[in-house]
Amino acid sequence: MRYKQKVIYYKEVRFLFSNTLKFKINMKIQQKQNSLILLLLMYCIYSYGQQQDDISTRLSHTLEGDSDANIFNFDFTAKLYSKPLKNGRGQFRVDVTSNYSNIDYNTPVLFEEDLDKFYNFGISLTYFKVLNRKWSFVGILRPQLSSNFTSDITYDDFNPNAIILFNYITKPVNRLTFGVAYNPYAGIGVPIIPIANYWKKFNEKTEMNIGFPETSFTYNISPKTSLKALAKFEGFNYNISENFNLNNEEVERINYNEIITGLELKQKLSNTINITLNTGYTVNRTFEFTDTSGDKISGFDMENNFNISLGLGFKLDAKKKK
Repeated sequence: MRYKQKVIYYKEVRFLFSNTLKFKINMKIQQKQNSLILLLLMYCIYSYGQQQDDISTRLSHTLEGDSDANIFNFDFTAKLYSKPLKNGRGQFRVDVTSNYSNIDYNTPVLFEEDLDKFYNFGISLTYFKVLNRKWSFVGILRPQLSSNFTSDITYDDFNPNAIILFNYITKPVNRLTFGVAYNPYAGIGVPIIPIANYWKKFNEKTEMNIGFPETSFTYNISPKTSLKALAKFEGFNYNISENFNLNNEEVERINYNEIITGLELKQKLSNTINITLNTGYTVNRTFEFTDTSGDKISGFDMENNFNISLGLGFKLDAKKKK
């Protein structure tokens, strides 16, 4: 009897020890999983926040050379409001945006309308949410008014933009982004534009970004200085307030696109201010008068040339986070 009791006792002890060990192992696995989820969550939010300044300005210009027009662009964005989502799993942000394009025509023109100054005013609503440890979602709505505004504002001045993106992350050193953008006046023939992007961080100094509208390779020289080699797509599309006839067709919009390759130097001047200098060369430029559907009515001869841009970024919340 004593022998049987000892056997039963040892079995119970072994059972309890085995279950306790399993419980501890499961707890450790769960803790590791929770830590991984927390790490990826923090990375997603950090990565998302790092891409945006509270205020950003940029002046860009491609040297005219023998082109039929000389164009200067100025962009401005400022944060109006931001709020973290419940449990810190994302962010909602509201920005005000504006763009100005000044066009100097270097060829005899067949119109008398005021077509040298164009403006864009809008608001940007961004919703970013981490869905789980691998997936996150970004939705952006950008209603805008884009025109030379030489007459009363009409529906044709309204330029709606929307972007839907999904991010897939397995490790904090890589990210796959894909989605679509809706822009009926993008000037590339279709209103729905696919977006695909793959980002990878090789080490603390180097990272790459492959996709549309930008492909780049970045080398972080120091915590305050980075150098980027890139190829990117840029452009604008504005409504013409007072339509006019050209080549027996009615001109309703003006469209400009260019593909720029070059180097970008970004310098952090302080915790709140950074400066960006971009120098490069265009590989394709188009400047056209179009109808509402984006079909070309008349075009200008735009030669490829050197492009330069200068930007300033301000992070107003940097001091609060210290």
